[in-house]
Amino acid sequence: MSAPRHRLLRRVVLGLVGLLVLLAAAAYGGYRHYDAKVTRVAVPSLGRSAPAVIGPPAPIGDYFLLAGSDTRALSDGASFQSTVAGDVVTGQRADTVILVHLPPGSAKATVLSFPRDAYVTIPAYRDAAGVSTPAHRAKLNEAFAVGGPDLLVRTIEELTGLPVDHYLQVDFDGFRRIVDALGGVTLCIGTSRSDKDSGDHLTAGTHRDVKGDAALAFVRDRKGLAAGDVGRMKDQEYFLAQVMKKVLSAGTLANPLRLNALLSAVTDALTVDSGFGLRQFRLLGTRLSRLDPAHVDFLTLPITDDNASRVLHGQRQSVVLLDASRTAPVFAALAGRPGPPAPAPAGTAPPSPTATTAAAATCAV
Repeated sequence: MSAPRHRLLRRVVLGLVGLLVLLAAAAYGGYRHYDAKVTRVAVPSLGRSAPAVIGPPAPIGDYFLLAGSDTRALSDGASFQSTVAGDVVTGQRADTVILVHLPPGSAKATVLSFPRDAYVTIPAYRDAAGVSTPAHRAKLNEAFAVGGPDLLVRTIEELTGLPVDHYLQVDFDGFRRIVDALGGVTLCIGTSRSDKDSGDHLTAGTHRDVKGDAALAFVRDRKGLAAGDVGRMKDQEYFLAQVMKKVLSAGTLANPLRLNALLSAVTDALTVDSGFGLRQFRLLGTRLSRLDPAHVDFLTLPITDDNASRVLHGQRQSVVLLDASRTAPVFAALAGRPGPPAPAPAGTAPPSPTATTAAAATCAV
C-alpha cells in the first residue's frame, strides 16, 4: 500500500464511513427506506458564523461537524460501568469532534480533528430549565454535555470563525452495532495494553474479527495509552480506517445480506440536523464520490501542552492547551483566506501516533 493511501485510510472518520455506505445504497434503490431510519434534531446555530449571502442558500454547504457521543445508554438496556468504582456514568459527552470541509466543485477536502479536552470558551447559553450560564472557559466536550449539538456547534463556530452547515453524530451503541454488522475488524496491536475502566486488554499482535464490547473497549481506552486522550484519538482514527477497509471490501459490498445489515446499523445510528434530508444525503454522497484521495488533508489542531492543568467548576482537571497563534492560520486557510497553515515548530507538534497506529503500517492483516 502506498504511503499516501495508507495515511488516508488511517484518518477516515466514522461520519464519512456512514455517508459512503449511504452512497453505496443508491445501487440497491434503498435511499428512501434508509433515510427514514435516520434520527434528526434541531440545531438552530448552524451557519451562525456565515457572512451575509445574496441569493438562494447553498443546497448543502461546505462545512460538516461530525461528533462521536459517549453516551453510556445501550439499546439492550445496559450501561457502561466503571470496573474500578462500579459506578454508572450518566449523560453524554462529545468523545470525538471533527470538522470536514468539502469545497463545492472540488476534489479536495480537509478533515480537522479537535481534542475533546481542548481548553476553549463555551458561549453563554440557557438550559432547558431557563437558567442562564455566562460564557466561560472549559473543556470542549462540556459544550455537548450541557447544551447538546447546538451548543457544540456554537462553540466550534466561535472558536474557528467558520459556519457549520450540517451536523452528524454517532454514539457508542451505534458504533458497536455497525462493527457487529460488519462481522468485526482486524486490529494490529504494537504494544500490549490494559485499561480497567474501558476493559481494553489486547495483547501485542494481530487480532481478527474484533467486535462488540471488545471494539468499544479499544476505542474508549485512554488510561492504557502513554499519550492519553490524544493517543485515544489516534487509535479511533486507526480503528475507523479498518472499518472503512471492511466496508469497501468485496465481501461487504457484494453481499446483499451483509450490506443490508450494515446500512440498517448505520442509519439507525446516525443523528443529523433537521435540515439534512434525502436531497442533502444525495448531494453529499456525490461530492464524496468525487474526492481525490491524494488531495484529502488531515489536520490536528496545533497544541502547546496536552497535559496542562486548570481549575474547572472548583476542581483541578487535565486539559489540552491549543496554540492560538498557530490555529488562526489553520482556520483562515479553511475559510479560503490567504495564508496556508504554518509548519509546526519543534517541540509544539501534537504527540506522535500511538504504537497501535504506527504498527498498522507493517502489520500483516
